[in-house]
Parts: sequence; C-alpha cells; structure tokens
Amino acid sequence: MIVAEALEASLDKEQMDRRQRVQVATDPDGWLYVYTPEDILLQKLRWYRLGNEVSDRQWRDVTDLLQRALGEAQGG
Repeated sequence: MIVAEALEASLDKEQMDRRQRVQVATDPDGWLYVYTPEDILLQKLRWYRLGNEVSDRQWRDVTDLLQRALGEAQGG
C-alpha cells in the first residue's frame, strides 16, 4: 500500500511538471494550466480503478479520449 501511494505521488508530480500554461485572455491577461491528453487519460483510468471499475462516466471519457487520439493519428 505504501509503495502504491508513493507511485501515485510521483505520477502526480510528473503530471504537474508536464502541464502547459495556456493564455486564454489578453485584456486582462488570463492563463490556465492544461494537462496533456496522456495525463488526463492516466487520471481517468486511475479514477475508474479506484471506483471499482463501475463508473460509466470515467470509462466513457477514456474511450472518447482514445477515439479522439486515434482520429488525430489518422489525420482526421
């Protein structure tokens, strides 16, 4: 259990390090931090697992992310 918690903390830190700062407004300046699609996918899978793999919402989000990534990879 302690090892799993350490791995989760490490993953959380890595995801924070990979996030990207995106400007969303210019007057006044507004910025948001955005996670990579891969990190969002990992979090959705983690939440699905923690919820005993019964959340339709988390699973739907996972499949939507994968379908979007596949479409982009195929040029669509």
